[in-house]
Amino acid sequence: MSTRRYRPPSPEEIKRKSFEETILSHYAATPLAVGRESEKARFYGEARKWYERAVAMDPNLSEAREALVRLEKVK
Repeated sequence: MSTRRYRPPSPEEIKRKSFEETILSHYAATPLAVGRESEKARFYGEARKWYERAVAMDPNLSEAREALVRLEKVK
């Protein structure tokens, strides 16, 4: 049994203007959703962490970046 695990590609390694950008956005969708739910529950620190994960996976994910800006105002 292999101990290697599949990991999404890093944003720096993908080919721009290809299907690989879509792959990143799909991977980032889950932490974005958890961030939204955490924010709704007013767990702002947790929401921030999840939004940061989403941005780390897909730096072009404007919804997550906008959420981080919004949370800065909540402090």
